[in-house]
Amino acid sequence: MYLPADLQELISYLLHKVRNTSEHTVTPLERMSLYKAFGPTTYPASYEETKALIEKGENNFLELTNADLAFGWLCLITARKVLPFWEKALAESEQAQKYFGLSFTASMLDLAKSVLEGTTNIQEAFHDATYGIWYNLSGQYSLYLTDSAIFARASAYSALCLVFLGPAGIDYKGTHNVLTEDKYIPMTSKDFALWAVKAYSVIDEKERLFQSYSEAYTHTLNLQYNNQKRREFWEWWLTVAIPQAWKLADTSR
Repeated sequence: MYLPADLQELISYLLHKVRNTSEHTVTPLERMSLYKAFGPTTYPASYEETKALIEKGENNFLELTNADLAFGWLCLITARKVLPFWEKALAESEQAQKYFGLSFTASMLDLAKSVLEGTTNIQEAFHDATYGIWYNLSGQYSLYLTDSAIFARASAYSALCLVFLGPAGIDYKGTHNVLTEDKYIPMTSKDFALWAVKAYSVIDEKERLFQSYSEAYTHTLNLQYNNQKRREFWEWWLTVAIPQAWKLADTSR
């Protein structure tokens, strides 16, 4: 398994920072710099370009570089890390089971895996992710779920979208202090790693039912997080998830 030298250097820097600062975090700017250090990409520059290529029937537009595949696998590995938080919430909520079904989030990740492995119809998978059931139900942010489950679902849906879109699909438009802070990034962002670390480290585990997106978003601004759990997550992400993603990139196609 080969990691680009720039990527290895950045991982070492971020690992030292996570371990030796009180915030124990990797900022949005640092995450985007890390993805850039993966190497060259063939992903289209925007969602609109991706959509146009797929609608033309160009199934081979996802002729991804090794860096692209590694990024896609990182999305999938990261979302799977926090999948148990979703499964626990579903197991404890009969209403959520009826609404979503037990396999809802795992099925999103299975579809993302099939895209990375080149074993699914790209047009159908893209439609399911951006227009179909995953899009429609992923927008239901509030129903009978704990905070960790909401974040775990957001990470999984982000992972599914990003195997088509690449890092540009994360989308920080319209957010404040986005380069240095995670707090104000809205749930509409496809920041798979952010939602995963929030699922892993959030303290408030009470089930809630919100009446609007604004109510749910305001609630997320006031959540508390376990700093030690945040450190644990980012250490795993930098030392285990990224190398594993590159290993899978070398063997998946």
